[in-house]
Amino acid sequence: QISPSATASPLSNKETFPYFLRTLPADTGQASALWHWILEFQVPSATCVYTTDTYGSELYEATKELARQSGESERIQGQALRQMQQSFVVDEARLVARTVKQIGSRFILLYTFTSTLKKFLPILDEEGMLGPDWQYFASDSSVSIGLLELLPAGCFL
Repeated sequence: QISPSATASPLSNKETFPYFLRTLPADTGQASALWHWILEFQVPSATCVYTTDTYGSELYEATKELARQSGESERIQGQALRQMQQSFVVDEARLVARTVKQIGSRFILLYTFTSTLKKFLPILDEEGMLGPDWQYFASDSSVSIGLLELLPAGCFL
């Protein structure tokens, strides 16, 4: 089997999936790139907002582990956002946004799928969390045509 988009790390286990090939690296590769970006640009702290599905949780845990291995685990904090594909609960997502705001870092890593992010961005905007004082870095699964239109002027992912 060859997958053009599967990034889950367990698929790299050749004992379990001896014939599986992928065209994208596993999520651990993406976590490594993001962690090295944080180091390179001397980001003092970052908060990960991640969905509770395999993708978001695995990406957050991999990033947190890299921070631990570097002796800088305090540099990465996380806040889970329940995966709400069937029905998005605005009050629950607003609580997540407010918790992220209380953590204090203005550098936010978004480990979510586009469908969740499209509903979460307006809440971040309502909470005053989009604008020049905030920096967002989204995982590759969050990028889609039309997503940037949801952002206020001067805000980029």
